[in-house]
Parts: sequence; C-alpha cells; structure tokens
Amino acid sequence: MDGECPFIPALVENKRGESMVLKQAVLYGPKKGKRGYVDTFGRIWIRDRAHGDLPDHWDVQEDGGRDYFRVNVHGKLISTGNPDDE
Repeated sequence: MDGECPFIPALVENKRGESMVLKQAVLYGPKKGKRGYVDTFGRIWIRDRAHGDLPDHWDVQEDGGRDYFRVNVHGKLISTGNPDDE
C-alpha cells in the first residue's frame, strides 16, 4: 500500500522462530469476534468486500472495535465512522 494509511504489520515469532503477522479478534462493535491483522499501532485490519458505494476495502478497528475507519486496497482513507452507527 502506498497511500496515507499504509499497513505496517506487528510481527511476532511462531514456534519455529519465523516471523509472522500478529492476528487478534475485535472486542467490540459489529465486527466483534472477527480476527484480523494487527499493525504497529495496535489497530486490527479486517478485509471487507465491496458494499453500498464502497469498493473492496479494509475496516481498520481502533480501540478494540470502539471506533474504525476504512482504507482502500491502496492505503487511501475512504471513510471514518463509529461502528454503532452501522
């Protein structure tokens, strides 16, 4: 991604000592329980398909899912909002 919101992965080591991207579940909101990729800021990135007037994108969960924003596949911010509004 080359936009203003690139994904920079939080890396952890697996049992074999290999680096892998940390995954976590969302704790709050409509995405509660869904697992996504964690970035270096602790945000959880969940892939979402096109819907409404939005193309395929990432729902980026902040504060465990209490807030979020959407980023297109190129890292460009496309919307912000509160998950309780959906």
